Amino acid sequence: MNALEDVVAVAEQAPSLEAAANSLRLDIELPGALRWLRRRLQGVYAALHLLKGLMPDRFLGCAPTLAGFGPCLGVEAVLLALR
Repeated sequence: MNALEDVVAVAEQAPSLEAAANSLRLDIELPGALRWLRRRLQGVYAALHLLKGLMPDRFLGCAPTLAGFGPCLGVEAVLLALR
């Protein structure tokens, strides 16, 4: 996996964005950590939504998340596989 994929995976598994931001960015306060996390999530999820729209038959039934795309692609490192 890569650093961005690790961040998104932590956010997807956390009970909330706040919990994910707190665990990922200990060096800054919560509002800044949330902005940092949301910027990363926004780009990844936008790309997954676009890809799902471009290839609807291939990704039918896949949620536009790393956890959803992983089984559809049969890989753990989704972003690397899509690259």
